[in-house]
Amino acid sequence: GIIENLNLFTCPKCGHEEPLYGCDGGKSLAENENIQLCGSIPIDRELQESVDKGDYNYFSRESKTQEIFKEITCNITAKLCSLGKNPKSIFPEIKVEKV
Repeated sequence: GIIENLNLFTCPKCGHEEPLYGCDGGKSLAENENIQLCGSIPIDRELQESVDKGDYNYFSRESKTQEIFKEITCNITAKLCSLGKNPKSIFPEIKVEKV
């Protein structure tokens, strides 16, 4: 599947949404390649700043971007399950720890 990154910028002051790199690129690619578009992740300054600082608490707060990550995760899991695969048997356990 495809995960489109940086597909939309939302102005933090007025809320205007702008597709900086064009519209529906991930959707078009998925359709052309006949594969699933798992989701599209917007530009999120708060996420970028948190990760740059090594602060992964961003994901413990509710946000539009966090909901998009959850949706993508559900889409991937559903696809794996539809193929008769157990996601736990395919992926290693992932732990995020502050060092």
